[in-house]
Amino acid sequence: MSIQNLPNGQYLQRLIMLCGLFFLGLFILTFLAAAAAVKIYGIPCEIYNLFDYIKKHPNDASTINALIFTQVMSQIMAMAIPFLVVMQITYREQMYHETGLLKMPKIIIIVLVLILFAATLYPQGYLEYFNGLLFEGNKEQSGFITAMIKADNSNELLINIGFMAFLPALCEEFFFRGGVFFLLKKLTGKLWFPAIVSSLFFALTHDQPSQMIVIFIMGLMLAFVYELTGSLWMSILLHFANNLFFVVADYYKVESNFNFESLYNIVIVIFSSLVVAGIFWYLKNTDQRKTR
Repeated sequence: MSIQNLPNGQYLQRLIMLCGLFFLGLFILTFLAAAAAVKIYGIPCEIYNLFDYIKKHPNDASTINALIFTQVMSQIMAMAIPFLVVMQITYREQMYHETGLLKMPKIIIIVLVLILFAATLYPQGYLEYFNGLLFEGNKEQSGFITAMIKADNSNELLINIGFMAFLPALCEEFFFRGGVFFLLKKLTGKLWFPAIVSSLFFALTHDQPSQMIVIFIMGLMLAFVYELTGSLWMSILLHFANNLFFVVADYYKVESNFNFESLYNIVIVIFSSLVVAGIFWYLKNTDQRKTR
């Protein structure tokens, strides 16, 4: 239940402010972060040529560190800080209650969210396969991601879990679900429209055409998990679990041998989809009982 409702005009203003701060952080502050990375890691190139230099030296430790530094600062400045600033201005001391940052669900809900993640792995494989048939992948972006999550030892793996799994989940959930979805829902009083818009925005910012549909649907799931549990930490948990799986899978060189024509895999996908639907049905009924 909402603690405080504002006039629609103020929600629109806050949404515009949030997106304005996002683009400011994305284009200007990230540029400054990249410039700092060039100096900190001693990259022998001008800031304008940083990404071209990285393409030519994909295995160089200093260039990868510079890329990770820029990525981390970009997420903090373009997503986390805009969310915190706008919500603090809007709700002040009530922001943590409003956005569900203080709400920790029961253990059963946490377990269900983790089961939900596991149940989406097979359907994700199918969606990614068909997505790849429709859209050509961004090879440069994929190469950057592969370079950033590469780990040669357990210490590097732990660093990657923090910077490439948890931090993106935290910052992106703050901005897309806690900010864009939340404010759009307040503004429109609807559920599907904010979920679709925030998920589309979420998918576009990843700049991965070959995974666009997968990321969009994941965005919808994250929005509904947030809505039905009332806790932003649950969408963060689901997002983190998904990132963690791929970071760890890359470290242990787990390769997908997914056979899309196998009857067994098709049955698993159908069963997994039913599990996902069942969990959402349970969460929805739980949410309805609480609001009575």
